[in-house]
Amino acid sequence: MKDPSLGLLLACSFNMLLTGGKKMASSKEIWLLVDSQRNGGIESHILQLASGLHQHHFPVSVVFLADYGSHPLKDALVDLGIRVRTLSHPVWRLWPMVKREKPRLLHSHGYKAGIVSRVIGFLCGIPVVSTYHAGEITKGKLAVYDFIDRYSAMLAAQCLTVSLPISQRLPVASLMLNNFVQTDNVAIGRGQQLAFVGRLSEEKGPQFMLEIAKQLPEYCFHIYGDGPLDRQLRQQAPVNVKFHGAQSDMSNIWPEIGLLIMPSLFEGMPMAALESMSRGIPVVATQVGALSELIKHEGNGWLLPVADVDAFVDKIRQWLSMPPEQQMSLRFQARYQVATKFSADTVIPQLIAIYQKVSC
Repeated sequence: MKDPSLGLLLACSFNMLLTGGKKMASSKEIWLLVDSQRNGGIESHILQLASGLHQHHFPVSVVFLADYGSHPLKDALVDLGIRVRTLSHPVWRLWPMVKREKPRLLHSHGYKAGIVSRVIGFLCGIPVVSTYHAGEITKGKLAVYDFIDRYSAMLAAQCLTVSLPISQRLPVASLMLNNFVQTDNVAIGRGQQLAFVGRLSEEKGPQFMLEIAKQLPEYCFHIYGDGPLDRQLRQQAPVNVKFHGAQSDMSNIWPEIGLLIMPSLFEGMPMAALESMSRGIPVVATQVGALSELIKHEGNGWLLPVADVDAFVDKIRQWLSMPPEQQMSLRFQARYQVATKFSADTVIPQLIAIYQKVSC
């Protein structure tokens, strides 16, 4: 599908180099920008961020750059009393809106929102904070977007990343800031399911779930999510794998899960791991991205080599054979790690300090 915004953005980039931008008087509102068709890790992060800012009494709006119809994130934000705005065109609508309303700053999430907001922010004299979430190496058309996204980072007042490998791919200095989740009033889980939660795409490793399930035919494995590999995986899956599809709300699903399986090839700091461990659900994952900052091997979960199916099978058997008191100890350690280092109460004040610095 052709994206008419890209050519205009390149023209805008050339124009801004010729003209520059003048700092404008700003309102107090923070705008979180995203281009999203369905729920995923970025959307979970935005929900947590908007909720945290709202609780700290910062005026915040979430701006969707295009209208793809109904969206679970929009519903969740409205339920929290957070303003949602949906544009019919990311450039023609956002540019005059920023010039007219002068938000305090723009905070972008994802490559398209990043490119658009950095160009428009520069032209309008509004500071931009850009969070880089993705750790995978892209191909084809996405590789072009990825290149523009990374090399337009110089237009941001502050670039944030969620893992060191992502920071190392940027051509400018960045600040690594932990992803986070709300931990208040979150009950510790006691579920039994062996589950995968995420996008069914190659970098997330759902194909390895099938190999794991084949070696453990006596147990049922649950897959929550959809994506480009959905049909292929369903055709190849053994009978002990159950597909649940995309979930608009995981709040009723997490209590059923006992162990989260994350055989990813690439990650940043996955929200699914944070949401899982905040509920006392241990994670067995590959050692990629920033997962080693979250998971302590044999302490609150397990970190394994990429594509090592046998190692995953071994640790799943270890979990299933643990006495209940040992499982509960692991659950508490997982929950404690998130509560002390990856909670909204810990990270939101750090982010607010960044906002204050770039918008003063």
